[in-house]
Amino acid sequence: MKSPSLYIIVLHLGLLASLPAQVEPEKPDKPEKTEDKKIAAVSTMAPEDLIGFNDYSPALQEIVRKSLDLTRMNLRYQFGSSDPKSGGMDCSGTIYHVLNACGINEVPRQSDEICRWVMRYSALYRTENAEKFTDATFTGLRPGDLVFWSGTYEPTTVRELPISHVMVYLGKRVTDKQPILFGASEGRTYEGQRRNGVSVFDFNIPKVGGKSAIYGYGRIPEVKAVIHEPEAPKKTNPKAVKPKTHKTSSASE
Repeated sequence: MKSPSLYIIVLHLGLLASLPAQVEPEKPDKPEKTEDKKIAAVSTMAPEDLIGFNDYSPALQEIVRKSLDLTRMNLRYQFGSSDPKSGGMDCSGTIYHVLNACGINEVPRQSDEICRWVMRYSALYRTENAEKFTDATFTGLRPGDLVFWSGTYEPTTVRELPISHVMVYLGKRVTDKQPILFGASEGRTYEGQRRNGVSVFDFNIPKVGGKSAIYGYGRIPEVKAVIHEPEAPKKTNPKAVKPKTHKTSSASE
């Protein structure tokens, strides 16, 4: 005769076997990791704060106004973006957006391609070994010129030109005659304070021999700087560069 305790165990096991199998509930998916987006820290100014703004050509006044409008939108620096609706833009995306908004539809998207575009349809003036803004290499610089840098970040692809950054030279500030740039950056300064986003910036010259350097500057094709623009500087000083293939491992925004 089976013991009562053994009978109870067998009965219990039989009841469990007759129950439908229970499926372990699925664990919720882990949220995808998203890149940390730094909060925008930007500065702005009025167009009239620039020396001689009323003498700028109508086309250049429009570029300056639209540029400074963006500095009031609190846009962060966002790599790969050219749309302010995303909350931020990168350097070449900012230039691309502004020029397209002003009806210049053939501007390329990447900074190295923008530089080639300037070389093809305008002229690029090199700034080799420039140490300060008053150096002779900047004598041809005009409000509205595009300024190009090399070596501002590590390369990811091979480019024909070693360009990694671009901004617009707005002109000099009325209060102290300091040169002012417009664009997007993650760490450049305005009045000595680090900025992040679409902003106005100090025109700082990198140290000669450093990792980054100002590669050159040039006119936006078909955009006249001022109503009565002075003669263009001699192409030997500063040096104007003709388009040429220059293989490099530098990447560009």
